[in-house]
Amino acid sequence: MLFFHLPDYRTPPLHDLKPPWIAAFGILWGASLNVPFPLAREDIRDLILPDRHNGLLFLLSSCHLLLVCLHRGSFSGALLWALAGVAFLSLPLMLFSLLLPGSFGGGDVKLAAAAGPLLGPAILTGGLIGLLLAGGYGLLLLLSGHAKKEEVFPLGPFLLAGFILVLR
Repeated sequence: MLFFHLPDYRTPPLHDLKPPWIAAFGILWGASLNVPFPLAREDIRDLILPDRHNGLLFLLSSCHLLLVCLHRGSFSGALLWALAGVAFLSLPLMLFSLLLPGSFGGGDVKLAAAAGPLLGPAILTGGLIGLLLAGGYGLLLLLSGHAKKEEVFPLGPFLLAGFILVLR
């Protein structure tokens, strides 16, 4: 239960920010929200999540964490927050991909790790939402006859949707 007692490293509420911080967070959020759409588009088109996009997402997530730490004036607990975010979803996805080949791709694992510093422990909730959305989509495909049991579809867009839904 250690991770649930961490300080909150999400973006501070707008009313707590002074103009320079609003500009800094605004620029970072603007840049960050431009990453998921190309990622999702490439995953839908090619069934691949390119490393360059995952790397950029990781860089922006880490910059966000650094900016929150600078705003708070403290780095206490930030590394644990980031490690929790990186490990909580990416490690189980990697384990499943090793035990059940074809269940998850390496890009999905890297996507979960890349969003980790931004979401921290909330990545579990975002990942669960994404997996539920993907499961519902897969079920609809099967019931409608548009897919067979062994067909694959991209998970990245659903994970990204789940991550965006848990952002504050």
